[in-house]
Amino acid sequence: MFNSQYISNGIYYRYKETRIASYNDTLGKSMMIHPEDSGAVKKANPTAVIYPIEYSEEMVQSLKKRAVTEGYHVTELISAPKAAAIYYMYQTGNLDKKMLIRIIDIHKETTGITLLEIQGKEVTRKMHQNLAVGSEYLTEKIKGYYMEQLKGKKRDVSGDSLSLLSLRHLAKTTKERMGKNRSAEDRCTFVFQKDDTSYPLSITREVYDQFLKEMLQEITSAINESERVITSRGWGQAHVNLLTGAASENQALSRSLGHRYGTGKVASYQGSDASILGGAISASGTKRYVDEGGIFL
Repeated sequence: MFNSQYISNGIYYRYKETRIASYNDTLGKSMMIHPEDSGAVKKANPTAVIYPIEYSEEMVQSLKKRAVTEGYHVTELISAPKAAAIYYMYQTGNLDKKMLIRIIDIHKETTGITLLEIQGKEVTRKMHQNLAVGSEYLTEKIKGYYMEQLKGKKRDVSGDSLSLLSLRHLAKTTKERMGKNRSAEDRCTFVFQKDDTSYPLSITREVYDQFLKEMLQEITSAINESERVITSRGWGQAHVNLLTGAASENQALSRSLGHRYGTGKVASYQGSDASILGGAISASGTKRYVDEGGIFL
């Protein structure tokens, strides 16, 4: 079953990592349509199936078949980077300009770097690279750091799946807090559930920044390679670096690229909102963006 959420006056439906975005220009802004009771709306509204760029044609067609079976009027099959780029073009009023856009999408296990040439809905994929590093990298590094602290306290949890799950949750929340502020240190408490023993844990800004730096170095190296390809093939320079995906890593990378290219050449969107809205726009064939409230007409 799909989960639904209302964004502006577009509806999107989520199935695992795949989005199905249905654009609706007739409903009132306050209405929420649920998949189970919106058969007429599904059939009436153009819908985009938004898929990971790594998917094969067979996988994409399978997703389309699923969407049609669910009752959607599918008019568009679009990769997530392309959808995000289209959203950026509409949002910034650059629909008629030809631009070279680098999309950096941080997933849990991987990071995709895609270079697109775009003018309106005409999009050409220049290159794509998938890195074996994602938001889980930083979580796992912090978890390992905490495990070493517990070993120093004579508490080894390496063979305890329940404790490891709890420790991973602590590491993830630590990462999110450290990503949102610039505090010198973050402290938390691990509770060993077998005997309710509490252990204080901490990580300094210096250690956190080193872990983050290691992750960003891999992404930056891939960006450097894309720059060399752009130069060697005479494509000019990327007009903007479009960041999507994981929040804390996204913010850190945004700051780093802002220092390198200038803040005007970096646009950052949290999560998958940009690709969702871009898919809805593409499916609807909308031509105009109204700035008030971010409404697409």
